[in-house]
Amino acid sequence: MASKWICVAFLATTVAALAACSKSEDTAPDRKVFGDPPRIESATLDQNEESVSCDWQLPLDCLAFVAPDSFGFPNVTPLDFTDDCLSPCQRSEADQFLCTEHELYLRPQFCNFVTLFPDHLITQGNYTQLQFKVKVTDPNSTTPGSDILLVSASFVTDPNATTNKEETSLVLFDDGSAGEFPYTQPAAPVGLEDCTPTSTDGVLSDCRCQQGRYTLRSGDTLAKDGIYERDFALFNVREQNGRTLIGDCIAREKHQAPFSSTVSGVTLEFRIDAVDKAGNVATWPTKPTAVVHQNTYSCTGDDCMCCILATGVPRACQGRPGLIGTLTPEGVCNSPLAN
Repeated sequence: MASKWICVAFLATTVAALAACSKSEDTAPDRKVFGDPPRIESATLDQNEESVSCDWQLPLDCLAFVAPDSFGFPNVTPLDFTDDCLSPCQRSEADQFLCTEHELYLRPQFCNFVTLFPDHLITQGNYTQLQFKVKVTDPNSTTPGSDILLVSASFVTDPNATTNKEETSLVLFDDGSAGEFPYTQPAAPVGLEDCTPTSTDGVLSDCRCQQGRYTLRSGDTLAKDGIYERDFALFNVREQNGRTLIGDCIAREKHQAPFSSTVSGVTLEFRIDAVDKAGNVATWPTKPTAVVHQNTYSCTGDDCMCCILATGVPRACQGRPGLIGTLTPEGVCNSPLAN
């Protein structure tokens, strides 16, 4: 039971609470600590299929500035780095005052700066939107404030697991969606997603990029009405890069915390708990359920780049048009890089 209270304290005291807290599956805690426990009057869970799409053109265009060696040719002379796009400055180059020895040195003539063709890369997918609504009252609440500390929906991530079952808890809010919670891009299949470009005479001349940072909200309709709500995006996409991009897209466009399930076709059961400030716990007698669907993922625009995102390697994408480079004018997927 100690793990439950550690998790509850964490969820209640950090802004990361809009995400999810994972822990080992718990047994039910003691119900009454001091005073009267809260009362859950109703609990509903609606499940709807939604779609989302994002254009990742800018972070890919910015690769030339933040990761110029992304699509370069391999070094054919391992002991000579002077023909590398980006590598430590060599003594011979330092002797010519081109750079400072051992510091990273960019050699543009050996870089394969790529651009999308056509100039968009759009990912689209569908996901399951879960909408929780739980009405809670507490006899010890006063007019100025509520005695409710926490309302949560907890579920076992993989119901098929036979051992070490992991439980995830979602916090529900009664904030009218006023609270803003940060979400940071976890990985970078298309590069760093938050980019500020600089153009000179209409041509991209520089980029400053960082990990994508998006604002999440609870989805609660009306603040302080005693109804605790939460919108939650559940999705299952087979493609690894697709999972990352759809998750980031959900956070960016829908402002919901994305949760990627590795298991489709299972039914998740949610335990609804309410905790007051004295530590009393009330649990809804039945568990609302949701089914994990196999979702779709698609990529349109630059065919070569879409294929690389799907497979992870250019050689699997031979003959695909697009991704035109300064050293590969025929396209990365039609160059020796794809051999």
